[in-house]
Amino acid sequence: MNIAVIMQSPDLGGAEKFMITLMSRFRRAGCNTVVASNRGKFFEQVSKERFKTIALPFILDIIGNKRGLFKSILLLPFAIVFYSHLLWNLRKQKTDLILMSGFSEKLLITFLTVFFRIPVFWIEYGALKTIFIRNFYIPWILYQSLLGIPKKIIVPSDFTKNDLKKNLRIAESKILLVPCGIEIRLDKKIKIPEKLEKKLIIGSVSRLTYEKGQDYLIKAVPLVLEKIPNAYFIIVGDGPDRIRYRSLINELGIHKNVRMTGFVTDTANYYPLFDLFIFPSVWELEGFGLVVVEAMINKIPVIGTDNGPIPEIIEDGTSGLIVPARDEKALARAIIRLGQDASLRSKMGKAGYEKAIEKYSIVDVSKKYLDTFNEAAK
Repeated sequence: MNIAVIMQSPDLGGAEKFMITLMSRFRRAGCNTVVASNRGKFFEQVSKERFKTIALPFILDIIGNKRGLFKSILLLPFAIVFYSHLLWNLRKQKTDLILMSGFSEKLLITFLTVFFRIPVFWIEYGALKTIFIRNFYIPWILYQSLLGIPKKIIVPSDFTKNDLKKNLRIAESKILLVPCGIEIRLDKKIKIPEKLEKKLIIGSVSRLTYEKGQDYLIKAVPLVLEKIPNAYFIIVGDGPDRIRYRSLINELGIHKNVRMTGFVTDTANYYPLFDLFIFPSVWELEGFGLVVVEAMINKIPVIGTDNGPIPEIIEDGTSGLIVPARDEKALARAIIRLGQDASLRSKMGKAGYEKAIEKYSIVDVSKKYLDTFNEAAK
C-alpha cells in the first residue's frame, strides 16, 4: 500500500511524534509512505527516520488571526498550482490514499483530490467548535462543504467524536474512534543522579506554551514545597513561553527546586526519573495528551486537568488524579496527596501501566488504521 501523509507542522509535539510512530508501523507492515511537510523539527525527524519527504514551500492558516487568513487568500492561487502538481505526482506514483490532520491544508487538498481520484482520510485530534467561529465562520463553511469527501474521519477520543457529532451532525458511520498509540518500551533503567536520589521528582513534558498550562504547575510549586520540602520539579520541553516561565520561577524564588531542560529529542530518558507526572493542559483544542500515556507506560501516576479528552485517559482515583484546569491550588493539593503516599503512587502507577498496555499499543492502533484503509479500498 502506498500512503501519502500531508501535514503542515511548526514543531515536534505529540501529534507529530504519534504520526512518525504510526508511519514506522506502516513501514513494518510493508507500506510505502511519503511525507509532505514544511521544513522544521517534524520534517527533520521524518528525514532522519528515512521516509521519503517533500518540502512544502508555504504554510496556509485560515484558523489563526485575520492576518493569517489574508495571507492564505493571497497564497491560494500558488497553493492550488503547487498542490495540484503534488497530487498529480502522487497519482502517477499510484498512491492509494492520503492521510491528513492539519486543518487548513486539509480543506484545500481534500477539494483537489476529487479531480485526481485519490481517497482521503482525516484525523481530527481535538474539538473544533472554537475553530469554526473564527474568521467570519469561513472554517465552518468550508469544512461543512467538504465532509462528504473523506472516506473516514479518525478521532482519538469520545470527546472529539461527540464534538463532531454535536456540532456537525456527522453520521456515526463516518467517524472511527482509534486512540493514539506509542511503542511499548518496557523496563528501561536510568541511573538517578546522586543529588536527586532523596528527592520526590515531579515531571512534566510538553511544549512551553500557555495552552499547556505549565504556569499553573510553576505557581503550585511553592505550595507543594511547604508540605514536601524535598520536592524537585523537572519541566521537559521548549517553546515560545520559555523565557516567561523562567522569569516566573525566579520571581517565586523556586529556581533551586525547578529545572527546565529545554528541547529534548528523546524524552523517554526522563520518565524513569519521575515519581509523579503532571499534565496541566488548559488548551481548548487539546487532542489527546500522548505524554500521559508515555508516563503510564513507565508506571508513573499522572495528575491531569479536566480538560478535553484527558479524563478519558486518566481514570480519576485509579491511575491518577483529575483536577480543575487553571487551578494551581487544586493541583498543589493533588501533588501533595500523592507525594506523601508512596503506596498510592505505586498502586496508581500499576493501574495506569495496565491500561496503557491494553489500549494504547501502537501495534494495535496501526492495525486498526490499516484495516480501515483496506476496508475502504474494497
